[in-house]
Amino acid sequence: MKRTLVALALSTTVLTTPALARDDSSYVQLDFGAMSADKFKVDRMSPPPGPAGVLDTKVGFDTGLVFGYDFGAFRLESEISFRKADNKSLSTPLPG
Repeated sequence: MKRTLVALALSTTVLTTPALARDDSSYVQLDFGAMSADKFKVDRMSPPPGPAGVLDTKVGFDTGLVFGYDFGAFRLESEISFRKADNKSLSTPLPG
């Protein structure tokens, strides 16, 4: 599954283009793509300390909007983004 996501991510880089900004002008860029979050280990804080479980997520999406100004020698940008991946499973160890 992760190899498929890496191949998909690398193939989409062919489709991306840099922001087309001229010197001393402003620009806007829109981003959208797939996202895969790693598994999260959940720990207990109260006794007995130790692992409480593992949370696995589904493939989600990532979207963003960039506003910028090109000064010629450098660019100044501001980005707004949103990412979402739903929960797939929560595995907890059984006592005993």
